[in-house]
Amino acid sequence: MMIAARCLRSVLAVAAALSATEPVPPGMIDAGFLQDLDGRSRALREPAWSGRVLLVSFVAIWSARPGDRPNPNRSQAVFIRSIGSQFASDGLKTLIVGVPPAGMTHGELRNVGLAWGTDVVEIAVDPQGAVARSHDVDRYPTTLLLDAADRVVKRWEGLAPTHELASAIGDQLHVR
Repeated sequence: MMIAARCLRSVLAVAAALSATEPVPPGMIDAGFLQDLDGRSRALREPAWSGRVLLVSFVAIWSARPGDRPNPNRSQAVFIRSIGSQFASDGLKTLIVGVPPAGMTHGELRNVGLAWGTDVVEIAVDPQGAVARSHDVDRYPTTLLLDAADRVVKRWEGLAPTHELASAIGDQLHVR
């Protein structure tokens, strides 16, 4: 009970701090909350992601159930892992945001990440799809590249070609 109260106070404090900031201009990331695979609330504005070149891919997790045939969501997650590994030393942060079906447990989500080979990429969950909606994501996968000023500079709907990802990221990080 004590831990739950502390968690609630922390979430409310973060929400209050975020609501005290100025409105987010169009094209910039919002203050939407995600959950990491341990169930902790995370905000896209937190220092781990904000102010850095960030590749965010929204994927449909429900298509990752055992026995499902290959799909673009899994393929995109694997591409993000590869690109993330390639550009991590240049400063790229990568994030896969899964939109799961109702009732999927954190353990099942963690297993999806391992099954998809994304154990080296941060995975967060958008339980109600609110963050996805705030970025007009209505098709999965959708991938966004944000610059260091938190502006969306490139958007891919559907499977993003690896060469396009690499080129756009290289432009933002000033590497080839």
